[in-house]
Amino acid sequence: MNHGRRALCTLLSLSLLVGATPALSNSADDLLALCSVDTLPKDIRNSLSRNFSAWKIQEPQDLSARARVRWGEERPLACPGIAAGRFQDPKEGSYALLLVPTNRASNAFKLLIYTQQAGQQYYGFKAVAQGDADGNEIFIATVPTVRFFEATSKWVAHSRVSEAVMMVDSANTQSYLYVWSDLAYEREQVNYR
Repeated sequence: MNHGRRALCTLLSLSLLVGATPALSNSADDLLALCSVDTLPKDIRNSLSRNFSAWKIQEPQDLSARARVRWGEERPLACPGIAAGRFQDPKEGSYALLLVPTNRASNAFKLLIYTQQAGQQYYGFKAVAQGDADGNEIFIATVPTVRFFEATSKWVAHSRVSEAVMMVDSANTQSYLYVWSDLAYEREQVNYR
């Protein structure tokens, strides 16, 4: 990592720890742009505007101070509301999106996972979690399943994928993995700091 980027990451992390909005250079703007809906495939953007127009992707400023501190500890630091990986099919890309109300009138949340359909240009989605509270305490990340499950576990045996979506609830100090298993996503509570 070059010195400029290291200094930028340190500045961003310190600012997040104290809850301030850091003064950012173009490189940091690139980090913040990770939460932009424009980074998502067009089919997903269209689905969000059609089906979830009153919702938006969780951004750093939507997080509570406690959640910002916990999220700021993540490496690599990524958007708290977008996780990308191969969650459902080892050959097709997926995007997990943590949505919160646009008007911020409540702390509700929805967790959706979009997966590109085999041989198609479009993405289908599955709603895997939602709640009416604590949305400002939650962020998501992509994690390798082997980080939590042994190669002989039932999760690995029933799943052909090596990545899962982790949802961290900083208020309750709980973390959940959403792992594709045969025909659906299954939720498993895991120990994660």
